[in-house]
Amino acid sequence: MFSLYEGLLQARWEQEPFVQLKDFLIEHDRADLAQRFSDYQDAINALKHGRGRSYNRLLKRADNLDFQVKREGEGFIREGDISEVDSLIDVDERFVRHCAELIAQTVRLLREKIPNQFLIGTLPLG
Repeated sequence: MFSLYEGLLQARWEQEPFVQLKDFLIEHDRADLAQRFSDYQDAINALKHGRGRSYNRLLKRADNLDFQVKREGEGFIREGDISEVDSLIDVDERFVRHCAELIAQTVRLLREKIPNQFLIGTLPLG
């Protein structure tokens, strides 16, 4: 979902579209949304690449996230759940829905602040 959105944003911002999106959100008094977007972007990067900068940023903010991050040395996110997939991030239906909601929120703000743009007008999010 995030990769597709990044590709669509490149039609407007060719260089680092997510960086520019977060700057746009901050410029329009939505630093809270920019931070949540960054958190989910870091989570997705940690899922794709494992431990690294994104994962380390998540560990620092772990108590302020609305998803769970496996901390250093933890075997499971939910101790005793033998069906749990070995992952650094607890990806459940809620996580996926929050990703979709974040994208929809940013699209609504882009549509409001930059009307009549090709990309924004073609995204099927309300």
